[in-house]
Amino acid sequence: MMTSPFKLTLVALCLAAPSPVFAQDPFGDPFGGAAAAAAPAAASGTQPADKADEEEDPLVRSVVNSKPSTPVELLRAVEILMDYGRLDVAKQMFDQLNAMTLTPNQLVDLHNRFRSGLFFRMTREPRLGAAAPTFAKSVLDAAKRAAQDRDRVAALIGQLSDPDPARRYTATVDLREAQAAGINGMLQVLADAGRASEHRAIRDALVSVLTPAAEVRLRNESLPLTDLVVQAATTSDPALQVQVMTVLGRLAAREATPLLLRPALDQERTDPGPRVARQALLNIVGALPTRHEAEIYLERRARRYLDDQRAAAQGVQGSTRLWVWDDANHVGTSREFDLEHAALVKARRTSRELHLLNPDTARYRRLYLATALQTEKTLGGLSSPLPRDDGTAFAQMAARGVQETLEVFEFALANDQIGGAMGAVEVLGDIGDPTLVATADGRPSRLAAMLLHENRRLRFAAAQAILKLDPQSPYPGSSFLAETLAYLASSGSQRRVLVAHPRIDYGQFVVGLLRHLGFAADTAQTGMQTIKLAHASPDYQFILVSDAIDGPAVSELLQQLRRDPRTRSLPIGVMSRQTSARRMEHLVQDDPLTISFPRLHSPESTRIQTRRLLERAGRGRLDSEERLQHAQFALTEIARLAGQPETYGFYDLIRHESAVREALANSFLTDQAATALGLLATPEAQRTLLELVNQRARPIFARQAAGQAFAASVQRRGILLTRGEILAQYDRYNESATADVETQQLLGSILDAIEAPTQSQPDAEPGIATEE
Repeated sequence: MMTSPFKLTLVALCLAAPSPVFAQDPFGDPFGGAAAAAAPAAASGTQPADKADEEEDPLVRSVVNSKPSTPVELLRAVEILMDYGRLDVAKQMFDQLNAMTLTPNQLVDLHNRFRSGLFFRMTREPRLGAAAPTFAKSVLDAAKRAAQDRDRVAALIGQLSDPDPARRYTATVDLREAQAAGINGMLQVLADAGRASEHRAIRDALVSVLTPAAEVRLRNESLPLTDLVVQAATTSDPALQVQVMTVLGRLAAREATPLLLRPALDQERTDPGPRVARQALLNIVGALPTRHEAEIYLERRARRYLDDQRAAAQGVQGSTRLWVWDDANHVGTSREFDLEHAALVKARRTSRELHLLNPDTARYRRLYLATALQTEKTLGGLSSPLPRDDGTAFAQMAARGVQETLEVFEFALANDQIGGAMGAVEVLGDIGDPTLVATADGRPSRLAAMLLHENRRLRFAAAQAILKLDPQSPYPGSSFLAETLAYLASSGSQRRVLVAHPRIDYGQFVVGLLRHLGFAADTAQTGMQTIKLAHASPDYQFILVSDAIDGPAVSELLQQLRRDPRTRSLPIGVMSRQTSARRMEHLVQDDPLTISFPRLHSPESTRIQTRRLLERAGRGRLDSEERLQHAQFALTEIARLAGQPETYGFYDLIRHESAVREALANSFLTDQAATALGLLATPEAQRTLLELVNQRARPIFARQAAGQAFAASVQRRGILLTRGEILAQYDRYNESATADVETQQLLGSILDAIEAPTQSQPDAEPGIATEE
């Protein structure tokens, strides 16, 4: 809005002559006097009088002739000239101001005199020059720091009760500038019963500060301060809750509706809370809902947030900030969440209100507990244990016992809350016993069945839980545990892709394209080869399938991959020829994890389609570090179980020995794999360990681990090698005369292990315990 010429002229005249008030008031010139600032102003190039005389506009000429020299005078001149539309002269004045070195107190004083509006205008006015936004931001930042000073906020809150209306108004304006610090300070006083005499004035101030609720936002953040007060309504302090609900009702804050329903319908409270909540609802929505209507509203809202979470989990990017209420200290703090986590937090808050509104309804209770488990599991990291402190979802769930945890587990599975199901499984592993996997009908229990679930993290969680329960006799589905451990153990640390194409040359071309993106790749030429490879490795990030694949054809191949839990959740890209593009798009349109695109022909097209496929996996995709952790855990558990065959022999781990042997080749898994092979102690395990011992290209620590495991295997089961293999090992030792000392010692320890079983038989031929 343009300032009137009459006002501008008056202000210009004020600039033209020193005010007698300033001459007497020590605060009139807060920067040390005009004389002190004159030198830097002159140095920066104040417009000479003859130039000013050339200016035809009388107002501009009067501003320039006033020779502003202090920061306040210069900024006032800038403001006048901006309002008047003379940005060319305003820039000259600003350049003089920007050349000064101002202290934080001087910057704060400028803000107090001119308020935020001018500085926000300066950040958006390019004609003031590139330095204007930086200068304006420095003023705003200095003012923000000063406004949020705790002592200053406390003083302003005390000033709200001043008998002078002008001082109360000034305090309210300054508390608005203090933003979250001011709101939190007022809420803390409202929580203090000893300062009840101030509460009315503080409620009035909160309403005044927050009345333009949609406009009051943190600088550089789209986070309404009203939401901070909304979250304060979740406090466990009834007196503070009444104060907060009063403010929210006066603000008609629609976002407070979910938190007002429960207190409004509470028939057991005897304090003013229910009456205040009902009045607030009337102010906000104009009616009082019935209990049934409130339940429907809250359940729909919670489920909508869960739908938002699922959409965000499928690759929707972005983040937002939410207020989090600290009830112990009566303050709200803002935290940044990605969109999936933000939706979960909101779903948990809403489902909690629903559960507390009607705690006897099992569906509401399960929705809340499943959502609470999912929220804490997701926010803490799906690969990390749940927090277990008092009040956490784990503690709440554990307190309700095994049967209710099983019900929440089933509810979470049925409602596609995988994080909630994982959390429930974790609780079961801690509070359950082996009867959880025992069934009367011979069918695998629900927990054992999870060992074949399509979600790898849930499979891993189920394996961890069952191993904690420690069943020591066969149970339905026990073979699934050994199968799962072997599957996890075979994981490597490389990101892999499976390429299925009938032409070997094109398949290798795609392998090369993927290598540029950091992926290792395997190829298959038929549908059956594709299925076999896909089932064998847990490391595939996605599968690329040609529309020309056969045996089976692409349509049947996709169905088989989706039927098997090992590949059900893998993204699949169908590479289509131009003649079949439309048919392939129709084929994959109902599968959210499968997309169709033209054949890959360049690094750029490969990069684009790879990104699309990985986005389809969303958070379900495991990075190499997590896969490696799963493999290390699986190998450690295989070794533990194999070491006690009298207790755990029913797992038939030898059947899965090949997966352990393959893991031995992975340098990150060598120690665990070698230990497991030594305890499995089969002829093939001993041969595999000896092969590693004899590979001089492998690191010595890996070879030494294999040597120790071989010795343990011999001690456990005796020598299981053939006569020829033993004699060959003696030859290798004899040929090591020129090898390094560590190799000689290692090969010598192998002979010691071979000869150990014959030490008690002096007439026996050393080291030869079996025939070919």
